[in-house]
Amino acid sequence: MMCKFDDAESQKYRPIWVSIRGIAQDILKDESKSDVQEGLVSAPLQVEPNFVGRQDIPARVEGKFHAPRDRRDFEIALICALPLEAECVQEAFDKFWEDEGKKYGKAPGDPNAYTTGVIGEHNVVLAYMPGMGTTSAVAVAGCLRVSFSNIKLALVVGICGGMPSGTDHEEIVLGDIIISQALIQYDLGRQYPGGFKRKTDVRDTLGRPSPEIRALQAKLGTRRYREKLQNNIAVFLTEVQQKLPKTKCPGHENDILYRSSYVHQHHPPATCDECGKDDEMCELALKMECDDLGCESTMRVTRNRLMSTSTTPPMVHIGLMGSTNTVMKSGQHRDRVAQADGIIGFEMEGAGVWDYFPSIVIKGVCDYADSHKRKGVATIRRGRRGRVHESLFSRVECRGHLVTSTAGTQKTEQFGCWTRTRKAASKAI
Repeated sequence: MMCKFDDAESQKYRPIWVSIRGIAQDILKDESKSDVQEGLVSAPLQVEPNFVGRQDIPARVEGKFHAPRDRRDFEIALICALPLEAECVQEAFDKFWEDEGKKYGKAPGDPNAYTTGVIGEHNVVLAYMPGMGTTSAVAVAGCLRVSFSNIKLALVVGICGGMPSGTDHEEIVLGDIIISQALIQYDLGRQYPGGFKRKTDVRDTLGRPSPEIRALQAKLGTRRYREKLQNNIAVFLTEVQQKLPKTKCPGHENDILYRSSYVHQHHPPATCDECGKDDEMCELALKMECDDLGCESTMRVTRNRLMSTSTTPPMVHIGLMGSTNTVMKSGQHRDRVAQADGIIGFEMEGAGVWDYFPSIVIKGVCDYADSHKRKGVATIRRGRRGRVHESLFSRVECRGHLVTSTAGTQKTEQFGCWTRTRKAASKAI
């Protein structure tokens, strides 16, 4: 089942959704199959007649996907800050449980809103944030953890500002996908008379990802798997764009990068009392687009990736992302922060989720984190990030390893969120 986009503005988000959905499913699917085939983990256990306890059996039995019994059967969460971002993620759903009369509710006092469903082979829950920023993300993640207590992986999905180049000096263009390697809160620190100093003590910084996520990032960083992801994204994009021509990218003419020192303001011969004073921008300039404001084409930066063909397939970049409550809209500040910390993308929600769940931030680049503005570009880029998270789903197996404990005549086996005890009552371990 697919969600429908009711207007042309919403349909522009589809390309980034297509990209993120492809990566998410590709990651989870491959890992699930390879682990069982190679004997690294056991296949789902069969329930015996003397099974005692909550009876948390796997949702997937004999190739058929069964509805979860309760909220504890959901192990993957998707978190979006904006309604249009959530609409794109809904497009990744293969099934909505509410359409089949299955409603799982939420814990008492939880103000969040959720949608439950299936993507690929996994039950997922989509959480809607009431607004942007890390503060809102913290509140949503905390309540999500109470209502869906067995979440093993959270994907923070949306759009971000991107650096013009990545850690290996490869070009980043609009529509590319950035996957977080770690997050840096570059606005957390102290303001001194001589300037701002960011806190870097280990007690004040976000922890690094879990070993499983770091291993996954290392795997995706190799040429083989990165090319595989990008090829899958291209295939998914072609399929969707054939069905919905309006989802095609706007073209290279709308992907414009200006020099970082060139500010989006009134320029001569236009006159403005505010613009031009210490890079100040008047309120009118903030609302105007580059074409209407007269931003000079001579100040544009040549992009080699945009010179070769009429269409540029999206690339996947893995690196550090900055996560704060501030929208980065200054090319000069962007460059200074990126140079100090090696950041390649700027977003606003990941830091709020990071401490609550093992997390991966997946964002589609909608602008270059500068002051310039072009019509419709942000909405177009949001669509691609949907296929990226689906491709990730095919490479990450979000379930626990088989754990066995023996005490006397009891033998308890745990697989993910469910347990089985032979010759004794089941108790979670």
